[in-house]
This record gives sequence, C-alpha cells and structure tokens, in this order.
Amino acid sequence: MNFFGFGKKKRKISAAELGDMLLEEIFNEQYNPPIEHLSLSPDEKDIVVSKVDFYRQAALLRVVIIQELSNSKFAVLKNHLETIIFRASSQEEGMQIVREMKLAMLSLDELNELVKPMSWSRNWLKDIGIDESNPVPLQLFGSFWIDCSTAFYKTLNDFDPV
Repeated sequence: MNFFGFGKKKRKISAAELGDMLLEEIFNEQYNPPIEHLSLSPDEKDIVVSKVDFYRQAALLRVVIIQELSNSKFAVLKNHLETIIFRASSQEEGMQIVREMKLAMLSLDELNELVKPMSWSRNWLKDIGIDESNPVPLQLFGSFWIDCSTAFYKTLNDFDPV
C-alpha cells in the first residue's frame, strides 16, 4: 500500500545523472523567482538575475548537504555538484566561490529558520544596491526561496543516488 507515500519505492539513479538533471532543472525559466514586480532598471535586473542563479545553486547544494546528514548516499551527489559549482580558472577564484556559496547557504538557512521572507528579501536586494520597499514583491520573492528548498527536499526524497 502506498498510503501517504509510505512504502513508496525510490528511483535509483546515478549521483552524476541526478546532479546534472537537478542543475538543468533549476535553470529552467519556469522556475524564476517573481522579480517582474520589483522596480528594477535593466542593469539592476542583470545583477539580480546573476545573484538569483548563484542562489539557486546554493539552495540546491544546501538541501543536498542537509540530506547527506541523514543518508550518506547523498555524499556522491554533493561531491558531483561541488565539482561543477566550484569549477574555477584559479585556486583563488575557486576559494572565492566557496566563500560566497557558504554565505549564500547561511543566508538561506536564516530565511528557512528565523527571518521573515519580506525582510530577508529586502536585505538580499540591499546587498546588491537595490532599495525595494513594496511589501508584496518582497514577500513573493522571499517565499519563492522557501518553496524552492521545499521542492528540492521533495525531489530528493523520490531518488536513491547510487
């Protein structure tokens, strides 16, 4: 019986295939945070999109690391994702990416545990020089990231990386 998902068989998949699939999926345009209601100049929009792309990777890696704590099979997936995400032209550049990724994951931890989506979004935007005060787009933007993490958890629960 498959009542409430109990007894549901997880799909076995190679960690590399799962990682590639997830990375491809997070950049699918249908999964963009709602930024159309923010008051952004074209230059600001480019900056936001770049930061959003980075945070998508951080959100995915964060959830994989959390999953690894309870299931060591996710270590191979984490290593595969880190190889792709932390690819750099120099060791110095690679270390900078690692530092920024850790900060992004800590920021997402705060959002998912302590901070209200609206204030988190305001700080996220202020960090790149955008002063947005409209509560509706701020709430929608922050809620997107919470939903994003939830979607990653649900997706990873369907797979058994091998």
